[in-house]
Amino acid sequence: MPTLYLHIGMPKTGTSYIQSTLKLNYEKLKEKGYAYPLSLKVGKYSSTRNARFLIQKYVDENGKRDKEKEQEIWDTYFDRISSLFKTYDKMILSEEGIWNLGAKRDKKFWKKLKSELDSRNIDYKIIAYVRRQDLFAQSHWAQKVREYETREFKEYINGKNIMRLEYYTRVKTIADIMGKENLDIRAYEKQQWGGTKNNLVSDFFEAVGLEFNEDFQELEKSTSNISLGGVYLDYKRYMNKYPELRSVNGRKSYLHRILTRLMYEKASDFSFSKNNLMTYDETVAFLDKYKEENEMLAKEFLGRDDGVLFKDEIPEDDPLAKREYTKDDYFKVSCDVVCMLSDEIEKKDEQIEELRLQIKELNDTVNQQQKTIDWVTTSFPKKVIRKIKGIFGIK
Repeated sequence: MPTLYLHIGMPKTGTSYIQSTLKLNYEKLKEKGYAYPLSLKVGKYSSTRNARFLIQKYVDENGKRDKEKEQEIWDTYFDRISSLFKTYDKMILSEEGIWNLGAKRDKKFWKKLKSELDSRNIDYKIIAYVRRQDLFAQSHWAQKVREYETREFKEYINGKNIMRLEYYTRVKTIADIMGKENLDIRAYEKQQWGGTKNNLVSDFFEAVGLEFNEDFQELEKSTSNISLGGVYLDYKRYMNKYPELRSVNGRKSYLHRILTRLMYEKASDFSFSKNNLMTYDETVAFLDKYKEENEMLAKEFLGRDDGVLFKDEIPEDDPLAKREYTKDDYFKVSCDVVCMLSDEIEKKDEQIEELRLQIKELNDTVNQQQKTIDWVTTSFPKKVIRKIKGIFGIK
């Protein structure tokens, strides 16, 4: 029976990195009998998020939800999946948004999915990574700040829009419908990753029954992906009150790119740890709210009698880490931003001047060539005629 591996996130657990690695090894996966179809793309979402069609909502011209179109996309894409299974024994689909389905939509979604897979005789395995709640909250807030968030971290974590962090409750809902034996829950924590390289990618490959060996390529790490933190992140939060400085539709704003460069250049003066936004005591108190849920998940779904889900110790407070910033801090960043922009403008002016010189040289060359052409088309024929006349003694 063909097997579908459905990777559902959660967000901030390296989902994009895993998806990009799968795309990089697209052809090699096919050789191994695995399909990672990129043709299931919907809307603005990347083709690597090839399970997005399962939860994508559509609206008609009147702004009302178009359930008929949703069902049409669902049926069309599952027909494609069934067709691919005629060639491949296994398939990988990935979409982090599935993890955070609202409670009302959740059960309905999983029942519909199970019915669809069963009707098509497709076996399945659900793969999800869970991240320690305090680290997830910090990372998720930081992402929102890079886009549009204006609230301070403490206000944010006390709000209602944090992802679903009651992991046992979340997983139990899926297990009751899809079957506990079909769930593979893994901790997003370096010391718990397995596979051939004990990293996230090899751990994921292990989950889908593959060995991440020399046959596969690994993504190169780039400094361009460095994340904002510390005063640079808080400065972006403060400046998000100006709409023109926010990031739109997932595209980083120009301010974000400038701040990233500044932070990278000043890395030696920068202090930002995993525990930067919360003190040790605040972290312990925050995690205590999820202690029972984490223990139940570890025991029932990971088979750990000790109930330990996450193994990393909570770091002691970093005396150098700042959690609140003054107007002077913001002013200093503003000065750095202005200086960097000024340097960029100066460089662009130099580039423009250099381009002008190149254009002038090109115009001079063109003008000289035109003079030569004019001489050939006018003067040269007359001289030839005079020469011929002279040879034959013609006046």
